[in-house]
Amino acid sequence: AAVFIAPVSEEALFRGILFPALLKNRRFAGAALLTGAYFALMHFHAPSFLPLLALSVAFSAAYAATGSLLTPIVMHAFFNGTSLLLFLASEAT
Repeated sequence: AAVFIAPVSEEALFRGILFPALLKNRRFAGAALLTGAYFALMHFHAPSFLPLLALSVAFSAAYAATGSLLTPIVMHAFFNGTSLLLFLASEAT
């Protein structure tokens, strides 16, 4: 779920709907930062707020550069998959 469902559903919401809506009235930086703040807050983990904000801005930049929602979905899936593997590796030791 973390590698497939979450990236598809979250990117559809944040990059597919929210970011383009915010981009209509704002420059890229404002739209990306607001989208990123919502994205980070949605994860309900205060210590991860700034890293998730930065990650979300990168996802928005990738979407803006390519025009394809598939790009941030793949990036998100790769991030979640890597995080999951690192977590599992640390639990095994």
